[in-house]
Amino acid sequence: MDIKRIKGANMDISLTEEASWHMDKCPWNVEEETNKHKCAVKGTFICPYFMGVERKDIVLCTYPNKLND
Repeated sequence: MDIKRIKGANMDISLTEEASWHMDKCPWNVEEETNKHKCAVKGTFICPYFMGVERKDIVLCTYPNKLND
């Protein structure tokens, strides 16, 4: 399965400081021409394409192959 590495951790979590780094666009958002999809939102949900996080802020994404149906 193809795993994309998305820079910037497209997640709605509490950060210790303001994010000043580059954030890649979510491939699902690009496909749908929207900004509504997040990889994870604290205490709410995890995207069905989410595979984890690599240090320091890289999200592992399997879009368009869902894992958590």
